[in-house]
Amino acid sequence: MGEDESSTLFELLPIGAYRSSVDGRPLRANGALVRLNGYASEAEMLAAVNDIGNEWYVDAQRRVEFLRLMQRDGQVVDFVSEVYRHRTRERVWVRENAHVVHAADGSVRCYEGTVEDITRQRRAELALLASERRFRAFTERSQLLTVVCDAQGTVLYASPAAQRLIGHAPKELLHSRVFDWLHPGDLENALREMQGVLEFSSDDHETVWRVRHAEGEWRHLAVLANNCLADPAVQGVVLNIRDISGRTRAEEALRALNAELEQRVQQRTLELEHARDEAESANRAKSEFLSRMSHELRTPMHAILGFGQLLDTDPALPLPPTSRAHLREILRAGGKLLALINELLDLARIEAGQLPLKLEPVALQPLLHECLRASEPLARQQRVQLPQASHVDACVLADRERLEQVLLNLLSNAIKHNRRGGHVEVQAEIDGRGVRICVSDSGPGLDAQQQERLLHAFERLSPAYGVAEDAAIGLALSKRLVELMGGRIGLSSELGRGSCFWVQLERADTERAAPAEGHTVLYIEDNAVNVLLMQAMLEQQTSLRLISADLPETGLRLAREQRPALILLDIQLPGIDGYEVLRSLRDDARTRDMPVIAVSANALRGDIERGRAAGFVDYLTKPIDQRLLLATLQRVLG
Repeated sequence: MGEDESSTLFELLPIGAYRSSVDGRPLRANGALVRLNGYASEAEMLAAVNDIGNEWYVDAQRRVEFLRLMQRDGQVVDFVSEVYRHRTRERVWVRENAHVVHAADGSVRCYEGTVEDITRQRRAELALLASERRFRAFTERSQLLTVVCDAQGTVLYASPAAQRLIGHAPKELLHSRVFDWLHPGDLENALREMQGVLEFSSDDHETVWRVRHAEGEWRHLAVLANNCLADPAVQGVVLNIRDISGRTRAEEALRALNAELEQRVQQRTLELEHARDEAESANRAKSEFLSRMSHELRTPMHAILGFGQLLDTDPALPLPPTSRAHLREILRAGGKLLALINELLDLARIEAGQLPLKLEPVALQPLLHECLRASEPLARQQRVQLPQASHVDACVLADRERLEQVLLNLLSNAIKHNRRGGHVEVQAEIDGRGVRICVSDSGPGLDAQQQERLLHAFERLSPAYGVAEDAAIGLALSKRLVELMGGRIGLSSELGRGSCFWVQLERADTERAAPAEGHTVLYIEDNAVNVLLMQAMLEQQTSLRLISADLPETGLRLAREQRPALILLDIQLPGIDGYEVLRSLRDDARTRDMPVIAVSANALRGDIERGRAAGFVDYLTKPIDQRLLLATLQRVLG
């Protein structure tokens, strides 16, 4: 090849080419090398560069190594160094290939070589090395076991956590297959999971493998697999593994505990059902006993009092004064015994849940007047002054008969346990939504211990309180009756200054006895006569607008369309019963908050309890008492 052809090839090379003296002075540089060093022409570059060793290499030792290889081998191959672009001093990476050029006499004439810019490639390699170092630093310090395997599951790398998790040093795992570690029962799922990872079709979720530890036990390991075969820094499938054996044992223990608990609950349920059956049987026996006891006690008392009264009033059989006094003492004691029998039976009925109460608005003024008038004979006998019935413009929600029983008991105690010539005060005060009735006496009073014991059944009054003629059954009965009517009873007393017994009940004022006006009430009832009766009751006392539906489906539609303020709902309806209608109302956002009152002929105690438990705001039984109906509407509608 001629010199001209050689020169042309030198210039056209796509990579840098040069010729330099042995001491590092450039003699020739092609265009690619000139551009690599930031110059515009070969002449400019040759004029600027004096010593390649000192001016070009970032690390001067690389030039030393270059010269050593040239002297030893006469050439360098793929010599990679970091150098400066001579003009801009920017760092780049280059790969050199050079050889010695000899003169005719065999001496070293110069060096010739090529220079290739590999900056991008080298930086990628360095980044890859840094990534590998970070990866190893992370995995070797992590508590997780990191395993890199190929597509067949052959282990290429295992982190030091292998020793702790499965009892093997990382080197022992190299070239083994991860599937060889698994419990036979997990192998099929593990192979399927790996295939999904290779195909990128599995979700990023952990799977649990049972892996045999070096000591022989099976460990539960949670495995998260990532396909990094295409990542040059990894070139494998990465398995991140953590030990969940403790959690698994806890879950198994919890499942066993739940199974045991479920068994115990079933056993306890059977015991409770048996106890319930026994309690119901005992309750029935108690009811039969109460009925029989009432009959057995009242029958002889009927004879004693009846014949005693005949003797006392028979004009054909006049008695001597002494005998008549004795007879009247028998009648008085018999009357007292009958009252005690009634109280004892009432207490027993309350304990058995069999004492019926009919709550309705009760006007206090006439009731107090009747109670005071009934107490006058006892007051005259004890020489105690009773007050006149004060004007009380209030109603309470109570059972009138039982409230009268309570007030008579309080008045009786206030009279009997008063001092001779003492007095009794009766006051009624409106207290917010309640009314408090106070019965005060001027007797000797009670200390704190006596007050605490007084409202318990069968606690006798202290002799210091006055005449101790009876047990405090009446007060205990009064307490239970008041509580059943939704009220409270209590007392305040001071030794030497008398006592005050008070009863507080819910207020049902006469001036507020009518329900709020202008509301719409929906009555779902299939009996036309019952609808007419309800219409008449409401029209007589209120301005409520009543709409009705004889079918459950019609009622549900009217509830959604008319949006009534209140729904009265019969239980026995055609098609679906009232409980199903109530569930439908509660499931619909448009009717969910509407108050619903049950109106039913199912009047047993269990029926009422079931209705209230189902979510009815109240449960009215047929035949409907108009006063109770109005009081209930007033309470619900405000």
